[in-house]
Amino acid sequence: MNTKRELPHLWIGQGGRANRADALRLESILPHLQRVQRLSSGEWLACCPAHDDREPSLSLRELADGTLLWHCHAGCSQEQVGEALRKLAGVDTRRREPARRGLTLQEYARAKHLPIDWLR
Repeated sequence: MNTKRELPHLWIGQGGRANRADALRLESILPHLQRVQRLSSGEWLACCPAHDDREPSLSLRELADGTLLWHCHAGCSQEQVGEALRKLAGVDTRRREPARRGLTLQEYARAKHLPIDWLR
């Protein structure tokens, strides 16, 4: 494939800013991708990890602020590509819920206006 090929500038997916702990970085993803090519424009082309890709269809570009942009020209959704890239980079993809602290027996009794002896 011609490495001087220019790709359309359709960038939808974003991996987050570089200063965030869960941000995707180009340097952490490229070693895990297949058939990686650097284009003359400075963008990268590789096989998309979100589908069984035999010809490179994933465009990647990192902005000056560290934001990673991607687009699968085969039609994968941004969510599918983002999830696959996060897995490759070892970034935790689980949604974090706020930590919940349970109540002590005394706190529960007070909140429910019950005698604590009834709860023991």
